[in-house]
Amino acid sequence: VRAVDAFFASTVDSPPSVVAIKGAVAMGGYPEFEGFEQHDCMEFLTATLARIECEMGAENAHACPSRLNFSWRSEHRLTCESCGDVSTHDEEQCALSLALRVPDEHNVSIAELAERYFTPERGLSRRCERESCRGEMCTSARSLKTLPRVLLVHLKRFTTEIVRDDVVRVGKIRTSVRVPGTLTFDAYVGAGG
Repeated sequence: VRAVDAFFASTVDSPPSVVAIKGAVAMGGYPEFEGFEQHDCMEFLTATLARIECEMGAENAHACPSRLNFSWRSEHRLTCESCGDVSTHDEEQCALSLALRVPDEHNVSIAELAERYFTPERGLSRRCERESCRGEMCTSARSLKTLPRVLLVHLKRFTTEIVRDDVVRVGKIRTSVRVPGTLTFDAYVGAGG
């Protein structure tokens, strides 16, 4: 059973079988989804979208529902703070992962989290790629190259704290997040820092 078939065989009276979709994704190169163990929802969604794209094949990429609806491209620029050398990486994504921080306000909005994501971040540790430069700090900036029809937002709500060398404490940030009726990303298209 292919994931595409399992999903699109559904009707109003017969919703898609989650078991069939999960099984098709597992057999299609994602064995971590075999069996009945609990898994991360976002990882499963992105694996399912990738599996559908794979099943559509390169010759049908122009008509792939995963790519047409959820795929977008961004540019990640790293600028050496010593010499100004710029390294760019083109990235294709299907979800915008926004991190909540402690302490975040009790009522933060998706727009505020997106603005934080696209704001250039200075003072990151990274050795410059230019041989003549000994710089070890850079500024990281992201911008959008294309926009998706449907934006998937992944809220990263977990924190980790190293208590001792052998003990890590994991917590969940329970901040409520406001979702506006309209969200625009025009300011981040081609902004690249």
